[in-house]
Amino acid sequence: MRDLLTEFWDDFYEKCTTGTNLRVPCLRHDMEAADWRAVGRIIALGWITQKIIPIRLSKNFLSSSLYGLASSNLRDEFLEYIPLSESKILSQALENMEEIDRDDLMEILSNHECKVIVTRDNLGAVIDQIAHMEMVQEPAFIRECLFEVLITDELEIDVENEVQKITPTPKKLLASLECDEVESDSFKYLKRYIREIDTDTKAMRTMLRYLTASDVMLYDSDGNFFKIKVKLVDLNGFSRRPVAHTCGRVLDLPRMYESYPVFKSEMNAVLNANIWVMDFA
Repeated sequence: MRDLLTEFWDDFYEKCTTGTNLRVPCLRHDMEAADWRAVGRIIALGWITQKIIPIRLSKNFLSSSLYGLASSNLRDEFLEYIPLSESKILSQALENMEEIDRDDLMEILSNHECKVIVTRDNLGAVIDQIAHMEMVQEPAFIRECLFEVLITDELEIDVENEVQKITPTPKKLLASLECDEVESDSFKYLKRYIREIDTDTKAMRTMLRYLTASDVMLYDSDGNFFKIKVKLVDLNGFSRRPVAHTCGRVLDLPRMYESYPVFKSEMNAVLNANIWVMDFA
């Protein structure tokens, strides 16, 4: 179930949303009200069975889909929604409009269908209006379809805190690891590898999914993150590879590696493979 939900949301982000770091669902001619209501049921299913929610969707969109209330403060989310190059220019313009290339600014605003002359005094208001149009007005039909389903399930989700809690970070993942041989080189290599993907959110999600079948941090009824057991095994030569047992959150890690670069190369090869072999615990 964890893997199915993760695969569904990955596919959904690519085919049914717009945005970069944050996503907002977009209308499609081949998706009608019944299809969007089905998406709402999948949100409910993921939360009820696994405590999984689509954390890459705009928090404002999720909250309004659950409770029918949209926030008027969208600027920070909008700067994560648009491409990083645009976000940097708009952020700089908000601080000091005279220090940025005005042609670049005008091109960005034109791409977002800005219809007014922008000045230092009205730039913030214009960005807020564009954010509201793209992140609230355009997906309004989708939000209403989701709300019809989610309101009946009476899901009590504190979206802001929940997204913050289950968003994976190296610190959270490292704290979840358990190993009986903490001083072994292989376990140290694994921890170093996780620390090095600190700024690569895609790699972080891929690593977590490989270990647990979910790309978000999951926790038990007491609010504690589930542990990931690392077992050192004797695998050498061509058979040497890490093997994840996602059902039980167990990683079989080869005991012997010549060096960290070798470990990193082999771990990258596993995570970048199009097909993962999943063994059962």
